[in-house]
Amino acid sequence: MRVYTRVHLINFATLFFGKRLAAYMEEELPDIEIGILDCQAERKDWKGAEETIESFSPSIVATS
Repeated sequence: MRVYTRVHLINFATLFFGKRLAAYMEEELPDIEIGILDCQAERKDWKGAEETIESFSPSIVATS
């Protein structure tokens, strides 16, 4: 039985770190869905980030 989990990363500081972390997680945990939210590029504040996260309903949220 496989469990599929959504993981969305919010990256306020450096997108590079978020991409490296996502690549590592995809390699180690191939059965999960990963998304990256670059709040600087999308000009999102904390409220905008919260709304985006809620729309995806992820199981895990990690920040960097």
